Amino acid sequence: VYALSPTVLKSLHLKLSLTQPDSRIALNAIGFGMHEKLDDTANGLSFDILHSLEVNHFNNKSTVQLVLKDLKPTTD
Repeated sequence: VYALSPTVLKSLHLKLSLTQPDSRIALNAIGFGMHEKLDDTANGLSFDILHSLEVNHFNNKSTVQLVLKDLKPTTD
């Protein structure tokens, strides 16, 4: 996968949107306590993820998001 607009929230959590090459679909994702992985998600870098799918209920709005468990740079 590839990241769109990766950021760090509260100096701890990795927040980003994920997409596949040639796809117009992006899914929101969060990695709690994964701030140290920000460099692995830089623009143009491909990486593999382990995640769960959850519904986020925030500000009276429900959205689907991926909760990252781990990520690592893709190796060929």
